[in-house]
Order: sequence, then structure tokens, then C-alpha cells
Amino acid sequence: MAQVTSPASNTSGNGISVTFVYIILVVLIVIIAVALTYIRSSIASIARFSLSQALSEDVQLPVKDADGKQIIGADGKVVLEPTMVSSSSRVIAFMGSVMLLFMFMGFGLFSMLRFAVGADLKSLGEIGTFLITGLTLFAPYIVNKFSSVFTLPGKG
Repeated sequence: MAQVTSPASNTSGNGISVTFVYIILVVLIVIIAVALTYIRSSIASIARFSLSQALSEDVQLPVKDADGKQIIGADGKVVLEPTMVSSSSRVIAFMGSVMLLFMFMGFGLFSMLRFAVGADLKSLGEIGTFLITGLTLFAPYIVNKFSSVFTLPGKG
């Protein structure tokens, strides 16, 4: 992997001020915080939005009568109705995406700081590998979706 050299480490001695670098990083953090706050307030303004409902999935469950027995349709099959059920794989994927978002922002800000103050960036490949490894948090969700490809229609 090639080594990246910062323009701040030039030999003429007129590098970037560390104070300026911190100001830029604080501005970026504020912009990110404002963007996340805007997204959160946009979601909160929707009266019918529910995070628990958003993280649920549609499942076909048998309809039961007042006695708790399954209702059989005219075709001799159990009558099914769509019902929203909590999905642990979606919760795991949601939490994993939030964690990866903050780690990605943290590594990005730290790398920008190091680059701006004149340090060489030799280990960006290792950070990338770490972030890609973090994608394993999504494994249950991926397996769930992949297994649904092999489910026969009407079975479930």
C-alpha cells in the first residue's frame, strides 16, 4: 500500500496551523450533529412513525376463532393474516449500522487530523479492514434474507 504524505508536512515550513485543523474538525462534528438531529426531528414529526414497527417484519400467522382454534378456509387450508412481529435481526442490523456510522466518523476525523498536522497515513488499510470486519454485525439479517430465497411459496 502506498504511503500518503500530508501537504502540511512540506519542507518550506508553512504548514497548516493546528488550531485551524481543530476548528475544521469541530465544524465537521457540528454539521454531523445537526444532520443527525434534523433526521431525528423529521422522523419524530411523523405522528404514526414507530421505531418498533419499523424494525418489525410482516409474518403470515393463522387466524383463530373465539375458542382459539385455527380457522380453515373453503379450500381446506388454514386462513392466514399478515401480522407485524418484532425482528431481532433488524434490531441487530440497526444497532450495528449506528455503531459503524460512529466508528467510521471517528476514524475519518482522526485520520483527517493526523493528515492535516503533517503525519503520514500508513495504516488506512488496517482501519478499512476493521470497518469491513464490523459488517459481520449484519450477518443474522443477511442469513435471514438469504434463507427466505429457499422458502417455498405458501410455506412459512
